[in-house]
Amino acid sequence: MNNMDIKGLILGSIVAFIGSTVFLIAGIYISIIIFGLGEPGTFSNEELIFSLLFSIPVDLWIGYIIARISKFSKIFNALVFGVISVIFFLFTDNQRPLWYVISSAVIFIPLVWMGATLHVKKANKPLKQDK
Repeated sequence: MNNMDIKGLILGSIVAFIGSTVFLIAGIYISIIIFGLGEPGTFSNEELIFSLLFSIPVDLWIGYIIARISKFSKIFNALVFGVISVIFFLFTDNQRPLWYVISSAVIFIPLVWMGATLHVKKANKPLKQDK
């Protein structure tokens, strides 16, 4: 627990939740435009693949934001958020096929880690000096 920035994790999670909700709404509108309205609670394979592809930048963004808001243990906080999110997702998603749930869980943690790593590398990059 000494390695975790609880305040950064909570604030980052709130910001990530709000931002990912905005992305989700945009994704739903795009999906409706592309695929049309279907039966409530049913998803075609094309819609699920679109959803997986659309979630890649969102997952990267989530890791980046959590790392940016955290004062220390930036990558660790993003990974903790990723693990908690995957556990929550696995136990609450019963409307989608098993292949979608597993593939979402498998790609989420590495993408959140990559987003956090992008922030850390960007933050540690020395600024160019003007001559």
